[in-house]
Amino acid sequence: MTETRKQPTDVNQQDEEKFPRIIFGERHNDSTCSEILTKLIHKLEKLGYTHFFEERVESESLEVVLEYIDRQEAEHTKYEREFKTYGLEFSKENAFEFYNNYLRKSSLPWTSYDVFYYKIYCLITYMHSLLAQRSLLLGIKKSSITYKPIDIIPQVKGFHSRLEEKKLEMAARDEAMAKAYLQTSTPVFGRIGIDHFIGIESYLISNLGVPRVTESFCLFHVYKEQSDNLEKLPPSVIRIDANLKTEEEIIEEVIRIINSKRIIFRRHNLEQKNEERLPPASKNQSIMNKLQNPLFVKSKIRKKYYNRLLHCGLFEKSTDKKGKQPSYPTQNFSPAVKKG
Repeated sequence: MTETRKQPTDVNQQDEEKFPRIIFGERHNDSTCSEILTKLIHKLEKLGYTHFFEERVESESLEVVLEYIDRQEAEHTKYEREFKTYGLEFSKENAFEFYNNYLRKSSLPWTSYDVFYYKIYCLITYMHSLLAQRSLLLGIKKSSITYKPIDIIPQVKGFHSRLEEKKLEMAARDEAMAKAYLQTSTPVFGRIGIDHFIGIESYLISNLGVPRVTESFCLFHVYKEQSDNLEKLPPSVIRIDANLKTEEEIIEEVIRIINSKRIIFRRHNLEQKNEERLPPASKNQSIMNKLQNPLFVKSKIRKKYYNRLLHCGLFEKSTDKKGKQPSYPTQNFSPAVKKG
C-alpha cells in the first residue's frame, strides 16, 4: 500500500506491543473527530505512536488527498460567489433557483440538475469537515508519523440488487481495514466512518476473542452531531459527546483511557511472554531431578534452576522451621498445586 514514510522520532526504542491500537470513528460530515485528532497528534507521537491509518484507498496518498481538498475548497468558493451574484445565499435550498436562472441557460441539459444538486449538497455538507481533515493531514505531514491508506475498492458485481452489492462491498472493506489493524506490528491510530465499527469489531473478535480485543484496542467516537447510528454502535465503542465537554477535557479523557489500556496490554503481553519462556515438560522434569541431587545443594546453578521453576509455578517456595525463606532452596520442596 501507498505510505508516506518518515524517520521516527526517538521513543527510546519502546516495545511496540505496549501500545493498544486506537481507532476513531466519525460521521464524515462532522468535523469534531478531525479537530480532536489534530490536537492529539503531538501527544500520541510523544507516547510512541508511529503510524496513522486512514479510510482511503491505496491510490489516495497524503498529497493526493490534500490536493483534492484544495480543489473542493476552490469549487466551494466559486459557487458561493456565483450564488451571491443572483442575490442568493449559498445553500441547498437555493440550489434549484440558482440552476433554473443560470445553469439552465447554459448548454447543460435539464436532466443534469440531479448531478448539480448532489455536487452542491456535498460541497455544503462536507466542506467544514474537509477543512478539518486538511488540518489533521497537514499535522500528520509535519510530524514523524507515517500516513497509510488502508481502504479498498472491492469488485462486487453481478447481483440482482444494488443494495446487496453495497452490503458485500461494505463487508469486504470492513475486513480489509480490520486486517490492516490486526496485522500491523507498529503503534497505530487511525480514523474510519462509524458505519464500519460493527464490521471491523466483528472481524477482530472472530480472530482474537472479546477479552483480547477489549485489552488491545481503543475504539472512540467523538461527536457533536447527533445520529441514529449511535444506538447501533458496539458497546466497546467509547462515546464522547463534544457538546458536553471542552476540547481539553476530551483530550485528557482520551489520553487517560489509552494509558490505562497500555497498562493492561503490557501486563497481558508480559504474561504471554512468560508462558512462552516455560521450558518443555521433559526439561522441567530433568531440572527437578537435578534439584533433588544432594550435590546441587549449595550450587549456584541449582538456585538458578530452582528460581526458574519457581517462576513457572511448578512448585512452591520451601521454608525453614521458623517460617523464613532460606537464602537458597533446600531439598524439601512441594509441587505447586495449580488452582482451577
